[in-house]
Formats: sequence, structure tokens, C-alpha cells
Amino acid sequence: MLEGKVGSLPVVEGGKVVGIVTETDVLRQICKADAACSEDIAEIVVSYP
Repeated sequence: MLEGKVGSLPVVEGGKVVGIVTETDVLRQICKADAACSEDIAEIVVSYP
């Protein structure tokens, strides 16, 4: 996403768009799963609207 300068991607099911995944969605999941992600950074990313 970063290299392609893509901020969001469609989620497609059965040929229909059923949602959108954003950069923030991806960052939230990385911070939740990464024990090395400091709590300060995780809080900022997870609380971002």
C-alpha cells in the first residue's frame, strides 16, 4: 500500500464490494499483534478515528 501510494483497498465477496480496508485498519492490527510496538504508539494508532 505504501509503495503504491494506495490508502485503501476494497473487500470483495462474490464479485461485490462488501467493505474497505484502510491504512489505519492495517496499522491497528499490526500494533495489536506486535509485542514490540510500544504502548504509546499502539494507543495513538488504535485510537485514531
